[in-house]
Amino acid sequence: MISLLSVNDQFSDLFGGGFFMMDNLLFIILTSGLFFILVFFLVLFLYRSKKQMVSVYYLVLTAIFAILGQFLTLFNDFKLSILGVFVYNLGFFFFYLHYDALSSLTPTYRVFATLLILNSISLGIVVCSVLGIITDLVLAFLITRLITTISSLIALTLVTIIIYRIHRVANEKTTLWQLIGTSLLFVCRVIFLFRDVTDAFVNLLANHTQTYNIMTMIALLFAVSGLSIILLNHIISPDFLYKLPFPIRAVMIYNSKGLIVYSKQTTTDSFPYPFEELLVSGAFKAISNLISETLGTGANIQHIKAKKYHIFFVDLPENQGTLVVIALGATYFFKQSLERFSQLIPDNLLAQINEPNLNIKGLKDNLNALLKKTFPYLKL
Repeated sequence: MISLLSVNDQFSDLFGGGFFMMDNLLFIILTSGLFFILVFFLVLFLYRSKKQMVSVYYLVLTAIFAILGQFLTLFNDFKLSILGVFVYNLGFFFFYLHYDALSSLTPTYRVFATLLILNSISLGIVVCSVLGIITDLVLAFLITRLITTISSLIALTLVTIIIYRIHRVANEKTTLWQLIGTSLLFVCRVIFLFRDVTDAFVNLLANHTQTYNIMTMIALLFAVSGLSIILLNHIISPDFLYKLPFPIRAVMIYNSKGLIVYSKQTTTDSFPYPFEELLVSGAFKAISNLISETLGTGANIQHIKAKKYHIFFVDLPENQGTLVVIALGATYFFKQSLERFSQLIPDNLLAQINEPNLNIKGLKDNLNALLKKTFPYLKL
């Protein structure tokens, strides 16, 4: 049986490491580095969320639970340490939710249910341990750690796939570094899964302490490297967190008379040729008239799906105009951006797009600034 002290050396498993083993200076440096990186992330995410009105609440929760999980392991209390193993794993869960919202309009229910079940089992073990229903706390720790390792690896696997899809579309250095950083975290979790499975079945820590420590150190090096890359990438180019795994074809704004006052098209491999904006305007009017005549004047079209294309229509306040976006996909964050544009457009800009004599240059600059604020992933 593993002793209480030997298990206590494993408790602070933030991204897989421990916080004790005080005789190892490199170990302390790595785990402390992870802690401060996460605190830095939390400060940045809170700043962006409050000051720049950007939706990063999943990432804020990621940092909070990871920091709290490590903090709980600082106490020399068996039950708090088991709770800490569970809590930090919730960070991976919310990390996945952020990228899932970037890649799909609704949650990927099978994955969501799988992660929820695994976390619920871990929570059940934690609760039973705290209440004294489970008396073998060593076994409770080993099972909780193994389940959370599997859960976090599933989450990171899916995040890595999503980021790879984003990089294929964006093909930028920022998305490449993002992919590299997340891949290093993925490798870290693979090492820890192998370590935890081996420890659970052959008592690796007690019988092969040096091997256990070497595996932990290597995994921590991957974790610190991955998080450092993601942090630097976020500081240099913060908008990489909102890159979409599909291209946007065009953004157009019409005034209350149906006249186009702004248009931005992209030309990529997916969209090799520009389209005629007047044809879109005519089609938009025809569809709007059809909807109004058949369903009543209060009915407005909001979304059209034509094979692989999605066309979104967002009414501006007081029917002062319409935002039209054509994209090759739809996600939760993308839909939020559409709604945020309508909420943030100022009254003077609404009046400007409906003036008889438009100042196109000044109007375009103002709209570009607003679009960049609400669509941080859009190149203008």
